[in-house]
Amino acid sequence: MLGELSNTVKIVVNGYEKGGVPMGTQSTKSILLTSVFIFFVLAGQALAETWTVQGLAGVPMGYYNDIAVDASGHVHIAYHADMDMTYVVRYATNASGKWQHITIDNAAYAPISIAVDHNNQAHISYYNGGIKYATNASGQWHTTTVATTYVSTDNDIAVDSQGHAYISCNKGSFPWAIYYFTNKTGSWTRYTVESSDDDAVSGTGSAIVIDESDDLHLAYGVIGDIRYATNKSGQWDIQTTGGTGSSDWYIMPDIAVSESGHPYIVFCRWTYNPEGADSWALGYATKNFIGQWDVSILRSTGQTGICPSIAVATPGSVRICYRNESTNKIMYARNGGGSWYFQTVADATDETTGIALDTGLGVHLSFCQYPGVITYARAGAVTPPAPSDVQVHRTYDQLHITWKDNAGNETGYLVQCFETPSMRPGWQTIAELGPNATSCQLNNPLYQHTYQFRVCAINQYGSSPYAESDSITIYMVLQWIHLTSPD
Repeated sequence: MLGELSNTVKIVVNGYEKGGVPMGTQSTKSILLTSVFIFFVLAGQALAETWTVQGLAGVPMGYYNDIAVDASGHVHIAYHADMDMTYVVRYATNASGKWQHITIDNAAYAPISIAVDHNNQAHISYYNGGIKYATNASGQWHTTTVATTYVSTDNDIAVDSQGHAYISCNKGSFPWAIYYFTNKTGSWTRYTVESSDDDAVSGTGSAIVIDESDDLHLAYGVIGDIRYATNKSGQWDIQTTGGTGSSDWYIMPDIAVSESGHPYIVFCRWTYNPEGADSWALGYATKNFIGQWDVSILRSTGQTGICPSIAVATPGSVRICYRNESTNKIMYARNGGGSWYFQTVADATDETTGIALDTGLGVHLSFCQYPGVITYARAGAVTPPAPSDVQVHRTYDQLHITWKDNAGNETGYLVQCFETPSMRPGWQTIAELGPNATSCQLNNPLYQHTYQFRVCAINQYGSSPYAESDSITIYMVLQWIHLTSPD
């Protein structure tokens, strides 16, 4: 329940503004106020986030941006930068423990998108005389041109479980169409999701996401509505979510899905006013328990809801980042207990926002601050990144396990062993070590037994993914002893 309602109580707690709650008749207000206040304080404290905001040092003037977090908890940001009056695509990551930036390609002043694959490699889509694509999946950065005709500047990217890229965009010219491109077959191929002569389908931005089954889900704006399309059934199913005004433009959509493929869409509603100022509002759409679309306007005061982005924490629980143009603030929203909670994160200027969650449901944001500083913010549970380069070395009566410590927020490391044959099958914990550990030993390994080890970093929020070693089998070791005969 949310909105600017008459006869309401509005409470600000821990930086959150709780939406309007009807209080009933005048005679019941004083009775209910105390219990409502206590409930809101407890809910606000439970949902409040403490933000760490960091301008990325040494970055030239930045604008459009997007963010992704890989399975190891490393952050990847793609952004446009103005370097001596030339717009370029830049990539930043903290995978090494500190922020590193590289320039990938020249680019037009237009939206940019980033996704990471299961190998923690980055995939970026952007516009430069056409839709272009960059990736470091091979270990080095490579760029390719996806399409130069019948495409607009907007684009969004997603990656399937095999590392294939999918890029959505609007056609940008009559007759109108919504496309996606993929390199799944080895070369870029264009597919049409919807085409129409109706100007209402001229397209006002598109977003794409891929679920755990590698099915596609798209959201795109039209005049008077946000549309949703999926190929989950084997063919395209295009659905009208239901707008709140036929003259409104639904723009800048973003989409996220749960593991089962349930869609959640956020968008900006633009209402043109020929006699005064236009209005902007933050909108949200998802399906209810009977499969019907519920569309709601979450915020409508001032010019708000600009460039929204969305991520799913758990089924039914989402996180949203957006920009309030009236106050020049980056805003954060989350739902819980049937209500929405809003929080100011930082000052902001123009362009897009990005949001991503790590495996511990920590929240990561990217946005632009004055004067064009690409900014990173994080809050909530942040699990440590995984170790890497796990190796095993044998001495006569020991196995030495070593790894690379990639974390800066771990409280310790967990080491497990898989032994074959064994009376205790499966992975067994052999060591629980403190922070900054990089090695441990297994004494007296058994002859003709095979050992494999895995290591994860842990902290108060959970554990990183495991990093595994190669297996090693113990064979007889022959030792040469040199004897000198007295004869």
